[in-house]
Amino acid sequence: MHRLPARCLAPVLQRAGGAWGFRGFSTLKKISELPSVKKKETGYFGVEWAIGRKPTEMNSMDVELPKEPFDPRPYKVHVRKYPGIVSGLGAEYFYREDQRNPLTYYHLRCPAAGDTVLVGATDARAAQARTIDNYVKERTRGFAVQLILEGRGVKAYFEPKYPFLKVRLGVGAKVKDLTEYEMKGTDLPISR
Repeated sequence: MHRLPARCLAPVLQRAGGAWGFRGFSTLKKISELPSVKKKETGYFGVEWAIGRKPTEMNSMDVELPKEPFDPRPYKVHVRKYPGIVSGLGAEYFYREDQRNPLTYYHLRCPAAGDTVLVGATDARAAQARTIDNYVKERTRGFAVQLILEGRGVKAYFEPKYPFLKVRLGVGAKVKDLTEYEMKGTDLPISR
C-alpha cells in the first residue's frame, strides 16, 4: 500500500478540525455545551422537562449507587407517638430478643400529654410497625360480623333479648343457641 505525504493531507485535516484534532462527528463541540441541551422549559405545577439532545455517556464501571459516608457518632432515634392503649402490647413485644432495630418504649401519663406512649427505634420503619397500628385499631375500632342466612325457613333472632342469639337453619330444623359463639373471645364490652 502506498502512503501519501503529510503535506497533501494537511488542507483536509485543517478543514476537519485542526492538524491532529480530527473527530468523526458532525459537530466539534461537546453535547453538554450545545444550546439545545441547556434549553429548559417548565410545565404546569412546577413540572420541568428538558428538550433537546442528551449525552449518552454512562458510567458502566461504577454499578453500585454511592453510599452515605459512615458516621461514627451514635445513631439517631426516631420516635413515634401513639395513644396510651398501646401499652397493652407489653414488655414482651417492645423488648423482645429477635429485633434487628431494638425499640425503646416510654409511657407518659401526665396532664399535659395525656395518656401517651412514645416508641423509638434507630430505624424509622421499626417505630411505625404494623403490629402496633393493628393493635390500636383492634382496641379502638372493634369488629363487625355480618351473618348471611339464605334458604327456606332460615331465621336468626335474639330471644328473649340481646345477647342471646338463636338461629334456625331451615324448615323443621331445631333452633340452635349461638350465644357462646357471639360472646367468645371478646375481652371488650359488647355494645349494640
